[in-house]
Amino acid sequence: MRGDVLVLLADGLVILCLARFWLQRAGLDSRHPLAAFVMQTTDWLVNPLGKILPPKRAEWACVIAGLLLYYLVFSVMTLVASPFGFGMKVVLANMLFSLLGVLKSLAYVLLIGLVIRMVCSFRSPYSPLAVALQRVFAPLLAPFSFLRIGRYDFSGSLLVLVLWLWLGRLLPQLVMQLNLWLLH
Repeated sequence: MRGDVLVLLADGLVILCLARFWLQRAGLDSRHPLAAFVMQTTDWLVNPLGKILPPKRAEWACVIAGLLLYYLVFSVMTLVASPFGFGMKVVLANMLFSLLGVLKSLAYVLLIGLVIRMVCSFRSPYSPLAVALQRVFAPLLAPFSFLRIGRYDFSGSLLVLVLWLWLGRLLPQLVMQLNLWLLH
């Protein structure tokens, strides 16, 4: 049960780190309340890594922080479950679990972003947040542009379906297969 709490806390922090990454890439002003919240919440985790990376790549510290945080959580869980240490197979499995965790968090960030984008389109379509979300989602929704009918845009619906399938079907199967591989 403690492991579930650790993973849940890691999920929340990594979701915030990835939201920070996307909002920085989209150029949302750091004074915007959402950007300020994610930056203040994740500064302690991201800033030390940002100092190591070249200035032009500093935003990638958010992604690296997410990977490292997941790896730390999975390693702690492994050490608690098996106090005798672990070999290369477990190290590799923890790396793969970390990558899958970041991909899961990314899917949640995109789902949350699509919901916020939808709400913004009704309330304030020209707000700085709506413009930033449009920059984030324009390349992701381009393959689904055939779903735009007049002023109605259903392209986000297909992306939501793809993300839902990833989170509900594909990701759990991958985690199960990785656990089975780890047991052999």
